[in-house]
Amino acid sequence: MIISVLQCEKRIQIQDLTRFDASRSVLVKGSVNPINSVKIKAGLDATEVDVFTAQPKDRFLDWVFDEYKFDVDADDSEISFEANGVQYTTNVLTGTYTLANLLTAIKNSIEAAASPLVVSFVADERNRIKTTPSLPLKFQPNKTSKDLLTHLGFKEDGQLISNPVEYGLRKVTLTVASISESKTISQFVEVYTPEGDALFSNDSDLISEEPDIMKWLPAGRASYLDLHRKAQGLILDWLDRNGYVDEKRNKLTKFSVIDKRDVQMWSYYLCLRLFFMGVQNAKDDVFKDKAAYYEKLEIASRTRAILNLDLDGDFKEDIVKGPAIGSGTLYFR
Repeated sequence: MIISVLQCEKRIQIQDLTRFDASRSVLVKGSVNPINSVKIKAGLDATEVDVFTAQPKDRFLDWVFDEYKFDVDADDSEISFEANGVQYTTNVLTGTYTLANLLTAIKNSIEAAASPLVVSFVADERNRIKTTPSLPLKFQPNKTSKDLLTHLGFKEDGQLISNPVEYGLRKVTLTVASISESKTISQFVEVYTPEGDALFSNDSDLISEEPDIMKWLPAGRASYLDLHRKAQGLILDWLDRNGYVDEKRNKLTKFSVIDKRDVQMWSYYLCLRLFFMGVQNAKDDVFKDKAAYYEKLEIASRTRAILNLDLDGDFKEDIVKGPAIGSGTLYFR
C-alpha cells in the first residue's frame, strides 16, 4: 500500500519560487513492489513531471506560477444563490480560467440553472466583482471546501459586489505508483498577485538590516515572501485583538491599510524576529540575541505607527494622520 504525502505552501505569489515535496511518500511496511514513479502536476492545465529518483529526499518539484488563473473542478465548483426567492446550487464546468473567462463560465452556469435570470459581471481596477442581475439575486457563499464564491471575494450572504479578488487557485496533484498500484492526492494552492498579496514589507527591507540574509533561504525558496505574509497576518491579528475595527465593526483587512509605510518598519522588524527565532541552534547563540534585538525594534515601531485607514471599503483614507497606535485611540469594539 502506498501513502502519498505532498508538502507545499498553501499561499504563494506569482513568479515566486516554491517547492512541491513528495519525499515523505512511503510504502506501508510489508508492501512487495517498490515505488517506481512519482509524478507532480502543477495545475489542471499543466504537464505531469516525473520526479522519481533513487533517493527519496530528491523527489520534489521546484516551480514558479507565472500566470493568474483558476483551476475549477468538482472540488471547488459550487455556486449557491437565491434568484427571485428560489434557492439554487449549480456548478461551473471543469477547466482552467482567467478571471474574465471564469466570470463568463459562472454567468453561463447561473443562467442555465435559473432561467430567465440574466446576470452580468464587471471587475473593476481593484478586482472587485460587481454583479448586475435582471431578477432579484442573492449570492450565498457557504464556506464549504467546494464553494467557489468565497475565493472570488464574496464573503457575506446576499453580497453582489465582492471584496477584491486576491488570488487564483491552482490544483497541484501528486501520483505515486509502483508496478502494482498507485495513489493520487491533490491540494489547492492560492496564487496571489502582488496587488492581491498587498504585503507590508519586502526583502529589500530585510537586506537593509541584514545584508547576508538571502544566503539563509530555505531550499526551494528564492524570497522571504512567506515570512512577510506571516508578519502581515500577525499585525492584522494584533489590531483585531486590540479592538481595531472598520465602520461596520468588522476586522480590519490588509486593504484597510492605505499607506503601507505606516506599518512597513513594524512588518520587517517582525519578519526579522521571526527569522532569527526560526534559525536558533543553541540556547544562548547569536541568533537568539538578534531575535530579542529585533523584537524590541518591532515593539518600538508598532508603538510609533500612525495608521491612515480605509474604514468603509472605498480604498480612500478615512483617518488622515490618525492617532498613533501607542495612544490607544481609534475605532474600538
